[in-house]
Amino acid sequence: MFHKHLPAIRDEISGNAALGHVAKISGFHRIQASPGYRAAAQYVLSQLTRHGIDAEILSFPAKESCSWWSQAGFMEWDCEEADLSLLLDGKAERICSFDDEKISLIQRSAPTNGRIQTALVLVEDAHLESSYEGRDVSGKIVFSRGDQTAIARIAVDKMGAAGILVDNMNEFSPVRDRMDIPNARQYTSFWPIRAKEFTAFGFVVSPRQGESLRKRFEDGAKEIPCSALVKSRFYDGSFEDVSAVIPGETTEEVVAIAHLCHPEPSANDNASGSGALLEAARALSDMVKDGRLPKPKRSIRFLWVPEMAGSYMYL
Repeated sequence: MFHKHLPAIRDEISGNAALGHVAKISGFHRIQASPGYRAAAQYVLSQLTRHGIDAEILSFPAKESCSWWSQAGFMEWDCEEADLSLLLDGKAERICSFDDEKISLIQRSAPTNGRIQTALVLVEDAHLESSYEGRDVSGKIVFSRGDQTAIARIAVDKMGAAGILVDNMNEFSPVRDRMDIPNARQYTSFWPIRAKEFTAFGFVVSPRQGESLRKRFEDGAKEIPCSALVKSRFYDGSFEDVSAVIPGETTEEVVAIAHLCHPEPSANDNASGSGALLEAARALSDMVKDGRLPKPKRSIRFLWVPEMAGSYMYL
């Protein structure tokens, strides 16, 4: 059966159409439970309905009082603006800008409540309380490398720092060293993401920027004056699952799923899967409608969800 229909499906599927969806979806800043994710969900719905596919958006509450099995609920988050600048010789050197690169901010960062003037300090192994012995980081931004949530829990929650800065880049020896992609920033977010438990903000620099900053400290700088702003907010909002179906002959269903979330301009994770699923839904629906494919025995359900959380909610 599969091999009988495969040539016709190959002829119908458009790689260019799928790529076009990837380009569109990757243009949304698709953090789970955010306006950007919702806009991406609306785009997917618009494309499904344009092709006459039975589709809908299922909405679930984004608030901390909810849970779905092992998935604890969390609030919606939005960021309007964020930046971090070094203040050197009376001039501002911007090293992070949410407008320029969304992932230069640690996602789900708390707001600064206005622009703050402070100092950047280097603390290696900043996830360990012992690293702060004899040091006062209160009100400052701690620069380090490592798990951002663990660093913030010590630096901000226990030591009174204003925020953190990291130059993380995962390494996969012997395939990839951090300096193989020296100008890339690693996508980071504060997890767990219950706003009432976490009040830190943070920024991300590339490996090359990180080495430049470390050189300043090696050359004798104890701290570097800086300016930071984060205009963000947490609030009760919603999650969206996009659901579409090609009806079958029975009540059983086969489910094809892609996660729609992740930051602008992330394509592999997972605009590519979402775009491919959109084109698959369009092609199979058109072929069933005009008789090139028989009506499926089982309904085919297509789902675009926030990763993991959206699956729990749907089920």
